[in-house]
Amino acid sequence: MQAYSGDGGASRDGGRDRVSRGATSVGKVSNGRTMTGGNTSGAATTTLGAEVASSDGTMSHNGPMSASNGRIMTGGMTSGAATMTVGAEASASAAGTIGAMTGTGPTIPGATDAARGSLSAAMAGGSAAGQLNAKQLSSHISNAGSADALLALFSAHSANLNHIHAANLWNKLGKQRIERWHEERLEQLVQRTLDLVADSLARDPSRWGVVRRSQLHQWQLWLSLERGADGQQHLLSESQRKLCCDAMQGTEVTISRLQRSVAAALAAVQHGFEEEHLEPRTGYSLDLALPSSRVAVEVDGPSHFLLPDGRGVRKPNGPTLLKRRLLAAAGWRVISVPFYEWDGFATANGQQTYLERAVAPLLG
Repeated sequence: MQAYSGDGGASRDGGRDRVSRGATSVGKVSNGRTMTGGNTSGAATTTLGAEVASSDGTMSHNGPMSASNGRIMTGGMTSGAATMTVGAEASASAAGTIGAMTGTGPTIPGATDAARGSLSAAMAGGSAAGQLNAKQLSSHISNAGSADALLALFSAHSANLNHIHAANLWNKLGKQRIERWHEERLEQLVQRTLDLVADSLARDPSRWGVVRRSQLHQWQLWLSLERGADGQQHLLSESQRKLCCDAMQGTEVTISRLQRSVAAALAAVQHGFEEEHLEPRTGYSLDLALPSSRVAVEVDGPSHFLLPDGRGVRKPNGPTLLKRRLLAAAGWRVISVPFYEWDGFATANGQQTYLERAVAPLLG
């Protein structure tokens, strides 16, 4: 993540969530497989979602979403070149939503309120009007007020779906209640979105900037490292994955004063840690790493955290959690050094003792 003022060090995190934005929220996580994201406007740009492991569900400004154990994906698509967002798992207890959604309006005929009721009934109502042109379909998506209605529109008009339609569908699904019976249609929407992504990359890769390709790379990592055989069906071609990985690895890194302070203290207690080590499998830049032991120290400044909750607790944001999770899946053990803990030490001796206690158990 790019290091902002006071940040705990830069890393190639792709989608850059700043604490002040609140466009991406973090919800409780359990067993459901969900891809979330979306920091979108009318042009629909992409940001990164996150794997939120057992957090307490700090909310953004949007309404609640509840997800079942089925795989769902919510969030942004890029304008002009469709993309998926990456990352988080949500469950029936999830209350996270993904930011900058389009407005809601009346549901289409046959759709149920608040994503309750029968998906088949909504599909029947949505298909009665026949095929819609691109402008009409966009209008219907904008006015749909439930997951049933949105998925009914997708089912009836999948062949005519373009990247803008897909972006709007995911953005609006992010604030709907997701039920178990939606899983099959969501899987189909995932595949249709993947087709749009692959086609766009094949036709004109230049339309995909470094940030967008980095986000795609993180999504591909999530599929390959965590989803196993199930995720292989959603992988891009080898050449397209390389294009995205190269973007991730080529992201410029800025080292903060906080990171330099931690690096100096760590060198006094444990030799061999490399600064800004480029991890080849994931493409992430590790703040401080001991490759021989696969131990990493991540210096997490303010931009790695959500705003404090009602108890004053600051929880890691989406990109930070996703990075930790993907590195763990790649075999790394990650130690986080939060800025607020580091700033609490008045002496170099206190800092060194803190790091020694954190690192020693992992080095045996």
